[in-house]
Amino acid sequence: MPGEKNGCYSRRDLFRGAFLGVSKAAGRDLDQERERKESESSLEKAMDALARSDHAAAEPHLRSFLKNNSSRSDVRRLYAKCLYGLGKYVQARVEFVRLTRAGVADERILALLALAQLRTGQQGRARETLGQATPEDPQWSVFFSTVLERLDHPADSDPSSLESLLPPERQEG
Repeated sequence: MPGEKNGCYSRRDLFRGAFLGVSKAAGRDLDQERERKESESSLEKAMDALARSDHAAAEPHLRSFLKNNSSRSDVRRLYAKCLYGLGKYVQARVEFVRLTRAGVADERILALLALAQLRTGQQGRARETLGQATPEDPQWSVFFSTVLERLDHPADSDPSSLESLLPPERQEG
């Protein structure tokens, strides 16, 4: 530190050092606050876009939000469904797998994972995913069993036609 003489510091140098330490900490706090506000803004923009069913506009905002909030499985779920809706099946599959590994995948996520696996040529994995599902809702039981049956008949296993079998999404609120 400037001003050190025989292992002693002047009061001015000690004050300057303490001030710089406080300034750095305050700067980090300001950076964290700025990042938090940017994340919140990204999520708001994504939700607005999703309300308009504009997946293309929502996707970069969701990705930006998840950069600093990777543990938010509710937002990761939206992001995965958004990617699927944009036809980015490989990326969607990765996100669905993350949700599954985190233990937060419900029937819809498992169904979309299986469909993404089918769309990316992973029929064996799709069968595994469908076979592992243990739905409580009868609608989902019918969906999973029907899709598994159709996979035995290549003419009936087009993912687009299988998507039409998905039970409607329940609106929360």
